[in-house]
Amino acid sequence: MNRILIYAARLGRWVPALALAVAASGCAHNYLHNPTRQKQAEATTQVWSEVDNTALIATERENLNKLLQAEQATQARVAAARRQYLAAVIVAPLAADKDRAAQSVATRLYAKAQQELAALVGPLEAYDKQVAAADQARPIRADVDEAAQRLKALGSPVSDCVARGGDAALPPSASQWLATLDKTVRTGANDDLRTLHTECARLAALGARDDQALGPVLRAALDDRNADRLDLGAKRKAFEAARQRYDSALKDYQAAEAAAQKTPADATLAARLGAAATTLGAQIDALRGLNNALAQEFIAGETLDSIDSALAAIAAGDAGDDTRKGVVFALQAPALIDRYRAAIADSKKPLALPLLIRRNAEKLQRDAAATDVRLLEAKLALSERIVAAVQAQAAALRRALRELDRARALDSVDSAGAAKANLFDRQLSWPEALDATDGPTRQMLLSGAARYLDAMSRLEGERYRLAYARIATDHERGLAYAETSVAQWANLIGAGVGQLDAFGKGGIDGAVLSDLAKVLGLFWIGRGVNQ
Repeated sequence: MNRILIYAARLGRWVPALALAVAASGCAHNYLHNPTRQKQAEATTQVWSEVDNTALIATERENLNKLLQAEQATQARVAAARRQYLAAVIVAPLAADKDRAAQSVATRLYAKAQQELAALVGPLEAYDKQVAAADQARPIRADVDEAAQRLKALGSPVSDCVARGGDAALPPSASQWLATLDKTVRTGANDDLRTLHTECARLAALGARDDQALGPVLRAALDDRNADRLDLGAKRKAFEAARQRYDSALKDYQAAEAAAQKTPADATLAARLGAAATTLGAQIDALRGLNNALAQEFIAGETLDSIDSALAAIAAGDAGDDTRKGVVFALQAPALIDRYRAAIADSKKPLALPLLIRRNAEKLQRDAAATDVRLLEAKLALSERIVAAVQAQAAALRRALRELDRARALDSVDSAGAAKANLFDRQLSWPEALDATDGPTRQMLLSGAARYLDAMSRLEGERYRLAYARIATDHERGLAYAETSVAQWANLIGAGVGQLDAFGKGGIDGAVLSDLAKVLGLFWIGRGVNQ
């Protein structure tokens, strides 16, 4: 036993030398290298490198675009076929075995145009009232657009009727924004905001007239448009309120933090700082909890900026200042920040990987939310265009009816000015009507038929193409969030695979230890010879 203890004592003298030799070997890992583990890590890295998420998403997006193009191309072909069919029905010759009235211009063209107009926008009388309201709204809309353009150029948070909302007063953000402007432009900006507020209310009132008389197509288009407006408007309003509370809580925290920094020993100030931090954390959680892309984009951006501030403070070795500069992130991940501060206090270099993973996740979430906002706005714009397309189709049908009315009126008087039975009263078919009319009467008849055919083919096809484009925005939103989910998993898995690869390649090689043992053996032999 004594010989063993003496041997251990002698060997202990060589442990520092062994440690120094291992360090001198250039290996930074204090574990043995395992070739099997290295092969497993390399195989995992190879498999992960072959996973092409970008190509997968790109293929899916390309397929969605191709589907939309195919659907829209189909609508163009359907419109052409519809035009040919309706034209064939109108110009078909009179069949003796069928009812004359059913084959007349009055039925096949005029009555059909009336039916289509009613299906689009409602009865003719109600439609004419809608047109009058639209004529009244046109100069108001022009004033709103001019004011909105000037406000947008100045960076106003309220620059359209949707952002204005439906409240009696402008959002608080508008007043706060005005306070930041120079006096030279503040008056004009305030006037534009008032114009926007009052004129948007007038437009809303005009748009609400004769709603009960709307045709099913226009009603459905307006319902979609109004739902999209309300959806985006409600999101903006909810985000605006949450951001106001967040800004107030952040301001209170910064004031409490500044006071506590000046007098660290003051327990009252420390308690105030703790309460302010709790309130700010609650407002951050409230923004996170909103099912609202605007809020998600904002808080992800705030967190991203906060992480960058924390990283900059840590890189500068500022252990006492990192949570102050990165307070938004620190309140969401206090344990992570505490580990970084402890590492710096112990004069160690903290691992950057956890923060970088979180940073990438926040950036992905911010970008996804920004895409969602863009697509919501695009969907609303398409809804507006669909309403305009319905109105354009209705206007074409209304003009066709007016021109057919004009043809009937011209054909109601003979060359001597005496009243006579017109082509409608005589129930003439299209070929008969062309033979029985000439000059302005025939011109009005042909023009009315052409406008009817255009409304029911080209303009209807355009309406359906816009409808498919609007549906495609929902598909794109779903794909965008799937893309973000895949990217977030790739962010986590990729970081882990990288760490696994580094671990597999690291460690102390067994050959190095064998060589070191031989060197130490020579020293031991030499020592014995000397003794």
